[in-house]
Amino acid sequence: MNKSKNTDITFRALAFLLPLMIYTLTVNPTVSFTDSGELSAVCSTLGIAHPTGYPLFTLIGFLWLKLPLPISNVQSLNIMVSLFTAISSYFLFNSFLLIFKKFNAKLKMPASDFFVYNIAIAGSLAYSFALTVWQQSTSVEVYSLHLLLMNVVIFYALKGHFESNFQNKFYIIASLFLGLSFANHLTTILIVPALIYLYFSNGTLGLSISVERLKYFGIMALFVLLGLSVYMYLPLRSMTEPEFNWGMVHRSFDKFMYHIQGKQYQVWMFSGEQVSENIGRFFSAIPYQLAFIGIPFIFWGIWRLFKSSKPILIFVLIFIISCYFYSINYSIHDIETYFLTAYLGMIILAFIGIYDWLDRYRKYYYLALLIPLISFILNYPNVDQSKNYLVEDFAKTLVNNLEKDAVIISSQWDYWNSAFWYYQHVENFRKDVVLIEKELLRRTWYPLQLMKWYPEVLKKSKQDIENYMVELEKFESGANPEEYKFIQSRWEQMLIGFIEKNIDSKPIYVTMEIMNAEPYLFKNYQLVPEGLTLRLYKDQKFKAVTTDNINLDRFIVSLPENKNHLELGIMESASFALSNIGRYAQINNQDFETAKKAYSKALKINPENAVASQGLYELQGK
Repeated sequence: MNKSKNTDITFRALAFLLPLMIYTLTVNPTVSFTDSGELSAVCSTLGIAHPTGYPLFTLIGFLWLKLPLPISNVQSLNIMVSLFTAISSYFLFNSFLLIFKKFNAKLKMPASDFFVYNIAIAGSLAYSFALTVWQQSTSVEVYSLHLLLMNVVIFYALKGHFESNFQNKFYIIASLFLGLSFANHLTTILIVPALIYLYFSNGTLGLSISVERLKYFGIMALFVLLGLSVYMYLPLRSMTEPEFNWGMVHRSFDKFMYHIQGKQYQVWMFSGEQVSENIGRFFSAIPYQLAFIGIPFIFWGIWRLFKSSKPILIFVLIFIISCYFYSINYSIHDIETYFLTAYLGMIILAFIGIYDWLDRYRKYYYLALLIPLISFILNYPNVDQSKNYLVEDFAKTLVNNLEKDAVIISSQWDYWNSAFWYYQHVENFRKDVVLIEKELLRRTWYPLQLMKWYPEVLKKSKQDIENYMVELEKFESGANPEEYKFIQSRWEQMLIGFIEKNIDSKPIYVTMEIMNAEPYLFKNYQLVPEGLTLRLYKDQKFKAVTTDNINLDRFIVSLPENKNHLELGIMESASFALSNIGRYAQINNQDFETAKKAYSKALKINPENAVASQGLYELQGK
């Protein structure tokens, strides 16, 4: 085997194995925030996920779980997303090789193989350890597969572009994977204008549109549709009524389209509510994608491509700009993942600039490795999830403090509702507990799902549910508001019914946010803090409260120094629940010892809890 072949094999292996090794060391050992639990449950049971359904991710996840790994399903899926992200790094490495070798062909003094491979590996590793990319490798989410498919599409599109004959298999492969990418995440649309431009590019800034090209473009479109056909999984599987059947899309074509279009989320698209905030979040995160020092090279890369390869420049700029303008106009709290395609384009531009700069000073080729090295050091503390048990400990502590056969109403999807779906339906944890996710009651499929999961409780409210569903169907179908003017009153009557018709036979609980959002639920009841929730009692006698069963020591250790909004939220929620116990014990029961314990535990979690601090101050000397 010659030296060049050895170099090729070594660097290709490094592009995949090094990120994979780091990712598996920093992966979350359990369920994480938001959709992690739900997606894990859906993959485990071959179900239907939240809009837009993510059929490709579900199918791959289900097959992955057939591997006989001696770990929990969620931990196995966390490793799967690490693998996806590592493979995406490998394909980016290959894209860099394509571009750099094309540059070499135009130079009078071509760079050595080692020089080219070194800059390519530096670029792929900088991508691997970029903050937002690395974060996708630590816990179950669909964006890891999105990154993989985006990089596959870009690689084969570039191969197609660099071929002298535009009619080649690489455009077909890119088209197929583009369709598959749509079957994973619809933000794939953001790269489509760039791909169309690249295909029709004439080698300069212009376009070459001919009958022959248009015919071949039609063939490519058929392969996109072939990839998109994976969406047929949703209605076909929905008909079999799986354990998780979000949307129940088999009910009608309208329900299917409503689901795959993510129609319920469209109210946040181009709403203009947080454009300035999103712009700030986009630019403030750029330094952590390129270790600060890589940022100037973005502009060097633009200049280099303008001089030597305008079609590639326009291709990359189009998908950066389309991603940026779409994402800043989407008003959601976890917007960072929507910037991924733009950050990918910036990394490509930066390392084209670095390649050009170091080509003038080849003996300093190793300087390119500073960016991934600095990124690794800079981002590791914020990305490492290997000891993160926040969601598991919060969810299990909350549920284990509920009495047997409890009914709990909550809207804390991000903190524990999603996770509990996984634990209850996959790991058979607390099968006796009935969780009613308040916000999901706004969708027609969810009351039907609840009746399947918890028939004993829901059948008592059958008439209330049916009355509400009449109004909800009108709302979901886009009817005039005048046609469903009773929706709020019937919503309230249904929620009240869940409590009134079960409280004599089952303990009823709510989480803290429900107390403020739906006060009409509690006008006939006393709210008593128990564990991390509030229990409803019909009588007004004060009840003894305790913190003895609330052990969040590992939860506290899991809290990172630099907390994101979800980590802050779950911390404040746990701390507030404890201070609420302290307040109840202090004021209602005059139980100062319990109050002190509760306040102390609350402050251990969140030292800035003003209620707990004030409570301890008031109890001095008692």
